[in-house]
Amino acid sequence: PSDSQVIADGEIEEGYVYQIKGKKYKLKDLIPDNPKLDEGYFINLYLSPRDYHRFHVPIDMEILKATYIPGELFPVKPSFLEKELVFPKNKRIVLKCRDKKDRIFYFVAVGAMIVGKIIMNFDKRLKKNYEEITSFEYETPIKLKKGDELGRFEFGSSILLFFGPDHFKYLNQQDDVEVGDILGEIY
Repeated sequence: PSDSQVIADGEIEEGYVYQIKGKKYKLKDLIPDNPKLDEGYFINLYLSPRDYHRFHVPIDMEILKATYIPGELFPVKPSFLEKELVFPKNKRIVLKCRDKKDRIFYFVAVGAMIVGKIIMNFDKRLKKNYEEITSFEYETPIKLKKGDELGRFEFGSSILLFFGPDHFKYLNQQDDVEVGDILGEIY
């Protein structure tokens, strides 16, 4: 979905995921829906200040719900992530999505130091900075095609992807990826 560096990936185990090697946290602390994704897969992508700051739809999908979560704006640079647990504390927008086979997955855009806004193209209400957790459910899901521009950061930041069990197979063999590179396959 973005020009970025893959900083962590792996299996979701007993509700825990890694921010970066050695920094584990509960998925329910990041996503308020408390998703049941055990034995699923996660990928953490870091967009450095030099990267293209727009992000795109990774697969054909529908957005069922968007949740704005206010928070801190700690740096998301890998060297800082090794020292401090950041993702569950930082400002973020959580998208609850559905693929063509009716399976749920999550796309999370995490804000960072100097990133004042996370822009989502499909809903202008998400441009506002809310002081409390604010959710928007879509009675008619928002349908998006693979490659569509989903939104942008106003500086570097992170994108986190979470898939359920028997949903995603990771295939990527490189640290740095660009928009359109294959990270894996949905099956």
